[in-house]
Amino acid sequence: MQYYWLKISEEEEGDVQRHHYIVSAEDINEARKIAREFIRNFCEDDENPEPTKDGFSFYNNAVQVRLTDIKETTKEEFTKFIFKLHSISWH
Repeated sequence: MQYYWLKISEEEEGDVQRHHYIVSAEDINEARKIAREFIRNFCEDDENPEPTKDGFSFYNNAVQVRLTDIKETTKEEFTKFIFKLHSISWH
């Protein structure tokens, strides 16, 4: 099993939020499949999301969630990024 870094964007009314996830999979194709299924369930309240090229559209196209990047990684590399992203450097 290999680790893959998923970069997912969520856009609503011009506001874009970026999310980062890690997934273990046999290969990049399996990682994409897992990402797509995850995105399909991203907005739990919408039971009928519409498929798009790279993801799904929710709430009558009010919210678009898509996979923007996927790359092979290690747990350590991903953890280091997340730690840096969520750390406050006061100096």
